[in-house]
Amino acid sequence: MNTKRTITLLSIMAFMIFTASSAFAVTLTVGTNSGASDATLQVPVTVDNPVGIAGAAFTVTYNTTALTLTDIQSTFFDIFASQWNALDPVPDPLPLTSVEVPSGSGIIYYQPLIANNVSTGTMIAAARCTAETSASNTTLFTLFFTLNSGASATAYNVGVTATTLNNTDAGYGLGVDGIAGTADDAPETIPYLIGAIAEETDLTAAFPVIDVTSITSGSVTFSGDSVDSDSDGIADDWENTHFSNLTTADATSDYDKDGYSDLQEYINAGTYDPKVQDDPNGTGYNPDTDNRVEVAWLATLTAERDDGSLNVKQAVAYIGVDSVSDTTPHPGMAVEQTVDIAVYEDTVSWTKLYKNVLQNGQTAYAWVINVNPKGNVGIPSTDYTATLSWATAEFNPNGFYRLRSGFDGTGEIVVSDMRTTTSYAVTGQTDQLFTVEFSYSISVDLNLTAGWNLVSLPVTPVDTTVATLFPDALAVFKFDGTFQEATTVEPGTGYWVKVPAGATYTIIGSSFDSYSILLAPGWHLIGAVNGSASPTTVPGGVILAEFGFDGVFQEVLTGFTTGKGYWVKVGEECDFTVQTQ
Repeated sequence: MNTKRTITLLSIMAFMIFTASSAFAVTLTVGTNSGASDATLQVPVTVDNPVGIAGAAFTVTYNTTALTLTDIQSTFFDIFASQWNALDPVPDPLPLTSVEVPSGSGIIYYQPLIANNVSTGTMIAAARCTAETSASNTTLFTLFFTLNSGASATAYNVGVTATTLNNTDAGYGLGVDGIAGTADDAPETIPYLIGAIAEETDLTAAFPVIDVTSITSGSVTFSGDSVDSDSDGIADDWENTHFSNLTTADATSDYDKDGYSDLQEYINAGTYDPKVQDDPNGTGYNPDTDNRVEVAWLATLTAERDDGSLNVKQAVAYIGVDSVSDTTPHPGMAVEQTVDIAVYEDTVSWTKLYKNVLQNGQTAYAWVINVNPKGNVGIPSTDYTATLSWATAEFNPNGFYRLRSGFDGTGEIVVSDMRTTTSYAVTGQTDQLFTVEFSYSISVDLNLTAGWNLVSLPVTPVDTTVATLFPDALAVFKFDGTFQEATTVEPGTGYWVKVPAGATYTIIGSSFDSYSILLAPGWHLIGAVNGSASPTTVPGGVILAEFGFDGVFQEVLTGFTTGKGYWVKVGEECDFTVQTQ
């Protein structure tokens, strides 16, 4: 379970750590792990006998200058909602799935696992509503360590010590008299482990202290060695650290769509993050250390009209990106030419060009083109239609291309994805202006109202954390049989997002145009895609209900809308597909 807030201890833990008679004794062990210097190393904290454990509180000690404890996860101490649903019988009504501490503060805790960084390490506290009964569930926590920039790649000890607290405002360190500010105030040592006996009415006996008779320290060892099992030029540890798999990144992929391949990002791993755009207009760019080269490309735009004569029926223009700009003047039309195309140097001089290659280093590019479907052959005041086409193989393998009418960026998008639609019919009597737009990412605005909203992501953002996408959200939940708090938001899934006031949230990333998932019978929270779409299933005819939410629930009649989430009920297992129309 991801840690949520940096506080000392949750009130539920305070209730469980009263001095009490000892229960059975256990040994506590911190594991070991090793890997490359850019890896995230997982270290388990285990006990030899977990039966009877209901709470834990201790400080993980490590070299805080060299290491960062990036995450703490636990299924032993699960989130509140999962704990309640695991009870037999399940409470009805269910207890609150979150706790506000202190009351009225607006600080909400969704799980009984919390942490607080100190100079010697990190204090951890967690609790569960019933004591463990399975002897096999021995892992209390999994710790995730990374090596700080500039730290030596070597072995570092990881240990566990008792936590001491002297926060008299929270009731700790009050001394024998229990009164703050008196002479006997002193730091209070918290037991490592606490039990819970449900049928016991006496509080002291109900929460017995579990003796920890032995503690074995562990370690993390970082080295410069790397393994590349899939032979893509990128170390496995680096791929697992950034993507949690070996398939997302390879020598040609570009996850953050910034024009630099993931292989190039890996080569510069000390400086660059493959999930953050590092180009000149992106986050973290440093031209003094950037030795990467953006992909150069040159694409042909072809305009064609066949009127059945022997006249010139085709014209071409070239657009592209390279390390230096390059232009070629437009040659003008032949004596008899049924169609013409040109690309403008700019929209000030309106100089017609045959080729316009722009200098790289931008996050977005635009070319204004002119298509004349009549050329200089035809009947006056008569509309003619020419076909504008392009070859996607000539495009940059990364990024997004679209065709917009007009020249100022406000016209209608007539081709939303020039990789999937490779031609467009241009009709008129004279010049028709269009803009070819190329960028490494797109932005979509989500307009949320105060209170609960049912939403989904129409793009795949670089950073999927709730804190980044919805920084003022009061709560975000997903549904997978039960409601679960979400700390990240992924496209293809519907989410309940509660915000304090109406606001527009701009989401930037790669366009999310289609997905297919396997659904079990029952209800699901489903996401839309970037564009209008109606879901399909294999086998067909198994969708029993579809509802959206816009202040009230509404039955879906015309398909999914960009940025919205939907409740969908299917009658049997199916492959569920949503694809932009």
